[in-house]
Amino acid sequence: MFRPATADELGRLVRPLIAARLFTDEAEVRAAHVADPWRVLVAGRDVAVCDRWRDHLGLLAVEALWCAEPRVAEHVRGLIDLAHERGYDALLSPPVPEADTAPYEAAGMHVIETASSWWRPLARRPVPVEDGPPGMTVRMGGPADIPAVAAADGACFEPFWRYDLRHLDRLAGTQRLAVAESGGGVVGYTLSTVDRGHAQLGRLGVVPAWRHKGVGRALLDDATRAARARGAVRLTLCTQVDNAAARALYGSAGFEESDVRFAFLRSD
Repeated sequence: MFRPATADELGRLVRPLIAARLFTDEAEVRAAHVADPWRVLVAGRDVAVCDRWRDHLGLLAVEALWCAEPRVAEHVRGLIDLAHERGYDALLSPPVPEADTAPYEAAGMHVIETASSWWRPLARRPVPVEDGPPGMTVRMGGPADIPAVAAADGACFEPFWRYDLRHLDRLAGTQRLAVAESGGGVVGYTLSTVDRGHAQLGRLGVVPAWRHKGVGRALLDDATRAARARGAVRLTLCTQVDNAAARALYGSAGFEESDVRFAFLRSD
């Protein structure tokens, strides 16, 4: 049975929690433990990390579950109980490879979304700069852009995927934020990271009125050039398997879909 980690146990977990990108640094780990001790849980050597999925949804997300496969179902049942005890509507799994969903389903969860992963090598030759729509520019974003980016994000994504201000503020502080702008308004944006030669595009959104005009490709090319400039040799991303427009964009930009798909499961 999971219980909140003690201060000593948390100290031993700081490095792996940061390495897994669950927290930015030790200060954030310690602050989270003080504010919500139940977010980092232990049971022997097993560990679970939880947080609210989105502030506008009543879902408690399992951000990480580190344990042997035979104990997954038991731990998930306990986390479902925790979600209800904390006043959440349901528990949301971490992204789980499709082949590994059985223990979650045995615990009473069901698949609600499936995402596929895509990748492309970053060749040495420069990515050409192509003109986007007239009057549209791509630039680096900053803290002052967060409200406008949040508004654009709300127009881009359905409630399950939509970011709230808390998440956007945190992500923009740890990732490269680029915004597509026209007439002083944000019409799209990206979030991306580079770590030890590996780049990841964590977000690409274009508001509906500006889709199919080259904004998405301009943002994607900008993120690709930035990753190459920072020494990345490979760029990866994930998108929903039913997002035909995104899949077409990534395929046209030289990305290949991997064989691995990830499922998000929700408790009943």
